Amino acid sequence: MKVTIYPRGGVLWLRYSFDGKLIRYSLQTNSSEKAEIEQARIEYELLSGQHRPQQSMVFEKQLEEYLTWSAARRKPSTYRRYVSSGHMLRLYFGGKYIGQLTGRDLELYQNRRKGGLIEESTGVRIRPATNATINRDTVMVRHMFKKAVDWGYLTANPFRDVRLLKEPAGRERYVKPDEWVRLLNAATSVIRWIIVFTAHTGLRLGEMCGLKWSDIDWPRRRLTIRETKNNRPRIVFMNSVVFQVLTEVRQTAQSEYVFPGRDQKQRSSIRTAFKATCRRAGITDLRFHDLRHTFGTYLNDTGCPTRTVQVSMGHQLIESTARYTHPGEEMMRQAVEAIVHVLPYSCTILAQSPQKPGTQPEKS
Repeated sequence: MKVTIYPRGGVLWLRYSFDGKLIRYSLQTNSSEKAEIEQARIEYELLSGQHRPQQSMVFEKQLEEYLTWSAARRKPSTYRRYVSSGHMLRLYFGGKYIGQLTGRDLELYQNRRKGGLIEESTGVRIRPATNATINRDTVMVRHMFKKAVDWGYLTANPFRDVRLLKEPAGRERYVKPDEWVRLLNAATSVIRWIIVFTAHTGLRLGEMCGLKWSDIDWPRRRLTIRETKNNRPRIVFMNSVVFQVLTEVRQTAQSEYVFPGRDQKQRSSIRTAFKATCRRAGITDLRFHDLRHTFGTYLNDTGCPTRTVQVSMGHQLIESTARYTHPGEEMMRQAVEAIVHVLPYSCTILAQSPQKPGTQPEKS
C-alpha cells in the first residue's frame, strides 16, 4: 500500500490505491514536512483498516449535504440563494471528486461564469453573470468546502484563498423631490402607503414584508424589526408621516402583517407593482431598494450624525452606511460656496499694473 507524494501545479499531491481505485488529491501546500505527515496518516489508516478516502465523495453529494445543513440554519431567502448558486456550480463541478479540486478550478469557474455556462442536459447556454453574482457563488462554495473540512471529508479547503472579483461601486440613486411627487401621484393606494412608509423608515424589502401589527408600539411610536439581515432585532422610531400611514392602513387591515400580499399572507415581493408605478410616473432607473438610499441620503442631509444614521439603517459597519448616504445637490452647492469666504476673489490682489502687450517684465 504505497502512498506517493508528487508535485503538480505548484503544490504537492498524494497518490495511492484503495479498493482497486487510484486515489489522487491535492494537499494544498508545497511543504514537504506537511506532505509527509499526511502521507504517514494515510499509510496508518490503510494498515489499520480505518481509511476513508477523501476523494470518494463527488461534488454533488457534498452539495446535497451542505444544502440540507443550510436549510436548518439559514434564513429562507439565504437558502434559496444557495440553491440557485448550487445549480450553477453543479453544472461546472458535477461528477468531480472534491479531493481533486484546487483553487485554480474555482478561478476557472469564475471565468466561465463571466462568459456563460452551458447546461449539458439541454445544451442551453446560461447567460453571463455579473461579478456580484459570481462572488455570491464563490462565497457559498468556499464555505461549503470549509464544512467539508469540518466534517472530515477534506484535510484542507482548496478554495480558501480564492479571491472575489472586483465589483462596481454601489448605486448612488435616490428619489429627488420632483420625482417623489410624480411617484406618489402614479401609485395606487396600497403601493403609495408602502413607498411612503419605506422612504421614511429605510427598511429593507424583507423587513417591510415581515412587519406585523404586534411589532408596533403605538404609545411609544416605534417599531420592532425582528427579521433583519444580520438576525439582530432593532428598534425603528416612527415620525409623524409613518404614524399617519400606519393609522390609515390599520383601518382596513385584515392580516397579522402590516403590508400583506393578496392572500393576506406575508408579501414576498413588490417588484412588478413598483416598476409599473415608475413607468406611469415616467421615472427610469429606480429600484425599490433605492427608497432605502433615499432615507439615508435625506437623513444625512439634515446634518444627522453618521452614527445615528448607521443605527437607524441597521448597519453593523460604518462603511455600509457610507454607501447609502449621498450629499444632495443643494448641500453640495452650499459646501463649495463656503470656500468663497475663505478664498475671496478681489481685484486688490493685483497690486502691480498689468504689463502692456509685447513688453518684457523688468529685471530686478
